[in-house]
Amino acid sequence: MTRTTTTTERARRVSVARHNGRMEGVEVTPAMRADAEAYISGALGVTELLARTRARYGLH
Repeated sequence: MTRTTTTTERARRVSVARHNGRMEGVEVTPAMRADAEAYISGALGVTELLARTRARYGLH
């Protein structure tokens, strides 16, 4: 089953992730910010967002 996520929900998820990162001392890079905005707009799905993030930081 595929679940559709609203723009509002995507923005909320990004906001929570940014807040959690700030609490941990993580700085959001311009590239990550751009990917997050693409996710919010629906241009990227969560799978692609995670793949890009993992590749950017060398996580497998």
